[in-house]
Amino acid sequence: MRKFAFFCIVALAPVLVPAAAYAAFTYEVHPGIYNSYEYTDNYYGEVREGRSEGTYLVGPSLEVTAASPTINLGFTGRYTKSFHRRFSEDDSPEVHLSSEATHTAPRRVSRLTYTFTRTLTRENLSEPFGDARIHTGDISFSWELTQQTSLQLGYDVTAERRTGETSAEEDVTSHTGNLGCTYAMSPVSRVSMTVQQVRHDYEESDNVIETGGTLSGEHDVSPVLTLGVVSTYNHENRGDLPDEDRYDARLTGRHVFPGEITLGMEGGGRWLVMEDQDRESGFAGSASLAKVLEHDRLNLRVAKEYSSEFTTNRYGTYDTTSVDFDWYRDISRGFSSTARFSLEKRRPVGGTVDEEQTDGTGGLSISWNPVENITLSWDPVESILVTLSYDHLRTKYETSGTARENRYRVMVEVRY
Repeated sequence: MRKFAFFCIVALAPVLVPAAAYAAFTYEVHPGIYNSYEYTDNYYGEVREGRSEGTYLVGPSLEVTAASPTINLGFTGRYTKSFHRRFSEDDSPEVHLSSEATHTAPRRVSRLTYTFTRTLTRENLSEPFGDARIHTGDISFSWELTQQTSLQLGYDVTAERRTGETSAEEDVTSHTGNLGCTYAMSPVSRVSMTVQQVRHDYEESDNVIETGGTLSGEHDVSPVLTLGVVSTYNHENRGDLPDEDRYDARLTGRHVFPGEITLGMEGGGRWLVMEDQDRESGFAGSASLAKVLEHDRLNLRVAKEYSSEFTTNRYGTYDTTSVDFDWYRDISRGFSSTARFSLEKRRPVGGTVDEEQTDGTGGLSISWNPVENITLSWDPVESILVTLSYDHLRTKYETSGTARENRYRVMVEVRY
C-alpha cells in the first residue's frame, strides 16, 4: 500500500501540469562535497554511564532548481558514509533527500513534495536508537473558486521504519487526507472549515483511524488586531481498544506590532471522552510571538493541549505542554547564527499505557560562508559553508531517571 501511494503521488505530477508549462525553464545545478565531525558524550542516550563517540561523515551533495513562469522545481540531497571511532558496527549510509514541485495557474496552486531521511541521529533522547528510515510524500491543491471562496485539498503518506537496535519497534505507515474551505463573508470577516482523516497502519498493534474537523471564524477589528473563535473535534478508533473523543473550543486573538512583530493568543477548554471511563477536562491554549524580517527571524510558541501520537514508539493520547523557540540572525556579511530551544512534557491520558516523559533540547550554531568575504580566483566554487554547532539534549523519565547528552559538531560543505 505504501509503495502504491508514493507511486500515485509521483505519477500525478506530470498529469496535473500542462505540457506547455515545462518550456522555458531556467536551471541551476550545484554539486558539492559534504563533511562533518560530531563528538557526543552519551552516544546511546543512557541514563547512567553514557559512552562517548566521535562520528565522521563524508559524501556528495546536490542542489538542483528549475523555474519557469508557472512551475518551480527544487531538489536538495546528500549521501554520506559514517565512520565511528569506537562503535564501528554502526558505520552506515546517511541519506537526506528533499524535493518539491509547485505549479501556479490562474486561481489555482498545486504542490508536490517528497522527503526521505536515513539516519542514526535522534532529535530527542526518548526516540529509540537505531537506523531510522522515514519517507514522506505530500500532494496539495488550492483553488480560488470565487472572490469569496477558496478550497484546499491534500493527501500525504509517512512511512517510518527502524532497524538495528530498535528492530523490536513496530513499523508504521500513516495516511492523511484533508479537505478545507474558507469563505470571506466580508473584507474583514471569514470562516473556515476543515475535515481530516488519518489512518495509522501497524505491523502488530491495532490500526488506528482518526477522524476530525476544525471550524473557525475571524474578524479584523482593526488593521493590526484580529479576534476569532476556533473549535476542533477528533475521534480515535483503535480497533479492539476503547474509542476516544476529543473536543476543544478556544477564543483567539492576533495583534501586529511595529517592527513586523506578531503576537498570537488562544485560550479555552478541552474535553476527553473515553469509553467506560470518566471524562477528563482542562485548559487548552497557546501563545506565540513571531518576528519576520529579512535578516532577523524569531519564533516563540507556548502551548497546552491534547495530542495524538502514533509512531514507532508512542501509541495513544497525551496531555502535552510544550515550548518552542528559534532565532535566526544575520550577524554580518557571510556570518549567521541560529539559537533554538524546545521543551515538551507528555503525560499519558485516557487508555494510553506509557510513562510520563519530558524532552528538552537546546542548541546554538554559527555559520560562515567565506565566499561572501573572500574573493576566490576559482570561479567554479559557488559557496563554502562552515558551521560550528552545540546541542544539549535532556529527557526525564517518570521511573528510570534523566538522560543527558552533549553534541559538538563541525560541518563543511563546498558547492560548485
